[in-house]
Amino acid sequence: MLNSAASTLNKTPFSVFRTDQVAPRDQFDAWRESIGVAFDVEPTERLANAGFAAEVRTFNLGEMLVSSAKFGAEYFKRDSRKISRDGLDHYLVQLYWAGGLTGSTRHRPMDVRSGDVQIVDLAQPHESVASNSATIAITVGRELIAETISSRVDLHGIVLRGDRGAGALLADYMKSLFYRLGSLDAGEAPFVARATADVIAACAGAMVSDVQARSPINAIVVDRMKRYIEEHLGSRDLSPRGLSERFRISRTQLYRIFEPLGGVAGYIQTRRLDRAFGLLRDPLCRNRPVSDIAYTAGFSNLAHFATTFRRAFGLSPSELRAASTLPAFRSGPGTPPPHPASGYEDWVRGLRRQAAYGTPAL
Repeated sequence: MLNSAASTLNKTPFSVFRTDQVAPRDQFDAWRESIGVAFDVEPTERLANAGFAAEVRTFNLGEMLVSSAKFGAEYFKRDSRKISRDGLDHYLVQLYWAGGLTGSTRHRPMDVRSGDVQIVDLAQPHESVASNSATIAITVGRELIAETISSRVDLHGIVLRGDRGAGALLADYMKSLFYRLGSLDAGEAPFVARATADVIAACAGAMVSDVQARSPINAIVVDRMKRYIEEHLGSRDLSPRGLSERFRISRTQLYRIFEPLGGVAGYIQTRRLDRAFGLLRDPLCRNRPVSDIAYTAGFSNLAHFATTFRRAFGLSPSELRAASTLPAFRSGPGTPPPHPASGYEDWVRGLRRQAAYGTPAL
């Protein structure tokens, strides 16, 4: 299998993804499907039948994922459509201990060399081209970092140089952390995750004077609006006008805030489509009529729902339901996946705080 997960009794759950178990001609497609949980990727050169070697090994600490990855040269892209489609709202902290990348965000260029640490905000667009690389990456929810660093500070795209100061400290910590996680008991994982978030925030904080603070509206109000949208997707009253009135901001400000996410109306429709997609794949909803699911997700016109659904996903709602033979991953991040093919992709999608770890579920 390409992706497998395991959990020794009382040890931190881990998963392994590898492309070398499929034919060379299929390896990049397997990688594209896997890494597609966060990025759209393309090879930098024609692969023909040469294959594409890649692997990801991930430990799940509940509020945080720690991975090592190896991959070939490729383009990475995360645009507004993908951001609105998957709804990921995490930071990705990557140590490039071999290889590197060049790229850009809306506000700053990125030049990551071997030994450097890069911080990417998965709620913001960016694109880059990486050489053959090996990385150690930490995926962490925004809230955990924001407990130490103000959410008004834009960390997206900053690079901490690995040959000096806080960057060298963070790089050393990340290498030591990954290589010792195999012996970590599951009960220790939440405390290690919290300590790691503090280290990341402290090292990134050393660069706060060099980063551009975002508008308080972008940093605070947009997070509240996104949560409000998620809680009211089924409401027929959810609209740009309603959001403007509820949060007491002008329509112009509202449109400017959501422009990186494909526009406010587009964002709402995309989240409704994703809600419907999830319900159609849920085994517990298998007997619910498609029309009921459409209404629950906030669509009032079934023809419009069917058309936009097919345009977004390439198949009809009924076709998706028929193709969904495996149950969706439903366990919390602190538990191993129930199916051996589940792994870090599902953990990335489900990464959030868990009440079981003594913190409130968001």
